[in-house]
Amino acid sequence: MSWLEKFFTFLKVNNGIITAFATVFLTGITWWYVYLTRLMLKAANTPVVRMFLHASEDSITLCVQNIGTGFARDIKFKGDLSFKPRRPENVKLKDLKPFKDGIPYLGSGDKSETFLCHRHALGDLPAHRFDITVFYKDLANFKDDDTFTFEIGNWDNTDQFGSPHTDDSTSAIERVAAALNRMSMNNLGDSGGDWGSQLQIRDIADTLKRIADALEGKTPSDE
Repeated sequence: MSWLEKFFTFLKVNNGIITAFATVFLTGITWWYVYLTRLMLKAANTPVVRMFLHASEDSITLCVQNIGTGFARDIKFKGDLSFKPRRPENVKLKDLKPFKDGIPYLGSGDKSETFLCHRHALGDLPAHRFDITVFYKDLANFKDDDTFTFEIGNWDNTDQFGSPHTDDSTSAIERVAAALNRMSMNNLGDSGGDWGSQLQIRDIADTLKRIADALEGKTPSDE
């Protein structure tokens, strides 16, 4: 009997064992594939909501941003929301958007900003340390939360500032746009100013501001 005949005889005799082994092997491969697929889907659809202060050329805002890869939904806020921004006057954070009613959903990179004060009024703000906890869910209803600490008046605490989507180019564009706006406003006050030139300057400033906003992933401010 040749080796080939012996091989086929072995397969016939042990057909059940071989089938069972193949079934277990295929089941293992399928389970591993499903596991890896779930990991990839989770990595591609995981929201991460963070809060921070953003210092622009003219103002300080309190920002809520989704820096993750998936949609965040049903975003709620708890903690010390008693701080009063300079505008509107005598209104606490808890009575302002988005802290009052929360945020239904926030896409990847999207941001909500709340005006706190103008840069020139930093010295007028009373010292106030407060914690805010943000709660949110992903599209699979998985819950997450994080707590952020802010120290108004302690501007040496740089951990409370900055957005991961803000870079030197964005900041530079914002500064140029603000400078052009100031030039435009100053020249418009001059009766001898060229209205066409001033409008062109303002158009350029607006364009630069939109570019900076796009680079930073901003959404319209909630002031």
